[in-house]
Amino acid sequence: GWAEQDPDDWWTCLVQATKQAMEGSGVAPEDVAGISVDTTSCTVLAVDRNGNHLRPALLWRDVRASDQARRRAETDNPALEHEGDGELVG
Repeated sequence: GWAEQDPDDWWTCLVQATKQAMEGSGVAPEDVAGISVDTTSCTVLAVDRNGNHLRPALLWRDVRASDQARRRAETDNPALEHEGDGELVG
């Protein structure tokens, strides 16, 4: 049930992809106003106060906490109404 990734790999791939895109585009770097990066799922990345990651990132499909999530959902706490559909993956 573990699903982790090394954030350093993200940076390495982003740098490589940006370099390839710039080389292939024919656009001068000084003509680029900005670049945006997005993701399609949630990931938890623990960082220190300087933004340095402390461990590998936990991906959405990591199910180590399924038992705890199930027990929490069974509490019927009213706050749970504000956090999505309540479906647990596990």
